[in-house]
Amino acid sequence: MRLALLVALVALVGCSSAPPCDEPLDEPPGDIALIGSHVEPANVKLVHYVSFDMGPVHETLTGYMILRAPDALRIYGMSETGQKAFEVSSLRGKVVRIYRAPFMKDDRILDLIVAAAEKIFLLRPGGREARRAARGYEASERGVRYFWAGRELHLRWLQGEKFSACFMDWSTESGVYAPRRIHFRSEEGPYPYELRMKLVDAKLLAAPAPDSLFAPE
Repeated sequence: MRLALLVALVALVGCSSAPPCDEPLDEPPGDIALIGSHVEPANVKLVHYVSFDMGPVHETLTGYMILRAPDALRIYGMSETGQKAFEVSSLRGKVVRIYRAPFMKDDRILDLIVAAAEKIFLLRPGGREARRAARGYEASERGVRYFWAGRELHLRWLQGEKFSACFMDWSTESGVYAPRRIHFRSEEGPYPYELRMKLVDAKLLAAPAPDSLFAPE
């Protein structure tokens, strides 16, 4: 099925040589202290509409995630017809394949899905001091560049050797500080592709989810 191809390709994380963000920010950057004032919740439940484009191929699905930053997540995907496609989790780098629909013919797809989600949602700088750069502030850590821009100095993009993610429309709707749109690009593999995510729902969790949620027997 085309959805199986979609899931496999979305999970192959690479970096685009194109600018991480197409949409320019014309406003000058704010005070550097604002960077530390923005705190993404460590324990949250997220729902996204996801679209995938690779040449003439276009697919959409809904992704559900329970996040426990910085070391765990559990996600499952639903097709447009409401069919469950997969469920997979990661706990401190250990992947657990919970469910794979018959049309997804390779368990390695689930491993790649987790690898992509970890980069988009868990990859953040570990306290490295940002330095002034053109139109914002920048930090580098373990081969990944992070860039903050705009009057409020939200995280604008991150970029590794073969992947990039652009974060847009940060807000605190529903009490959750998160980007409302994410644009992910990859040139890894034979064909470049793009992944766009739109936040549908976000809810804070009252307490961190237990290890057993991310490592079910």
